[in-house]
Amino acid sequence: MKTCDAGNPWRIRQTGIYHRVDPATSHSLLVVMSPLPLSAFEITLRGALSDSEGQSQLLSNPLLAHNMLIRIHLKGMRNYLEYIEKDLQKIVRLPSQTKAGAYLFSGTMP
Repeated sequence: MKTCDAGNPWRIRQTGIYHRVDPATSHSLLVVMSPLPLSAFEITLRGALSDSEGQSQLLSNPLLAHNMLIRIHLKGMRNYLEYIEKDLQKIVRLPSQTKAGAYLFSGTMP
């Protein structure tokens, strides 16, 4: 994992999927690249593959694995975006919050 700036609790995490499906033979090759051993996605995928029903679902809907990856990481992405938003609010003041901005938006000088 590549760390970010000091004091930043987030790390750069990249996960990739290579997926090849042959519908004629029902063969599916799924290669998952993740910087974390036993990531939440890997645990979920292994659980789905551990029983015949999960295997059947994955074979009948090959994009289900992609859906699982997005669903698992979506919460973290929301938290990351909230962190970035708070950081940006410290850096940037909206023009409407300044006297000059109030003049620009109201048309009268305060």
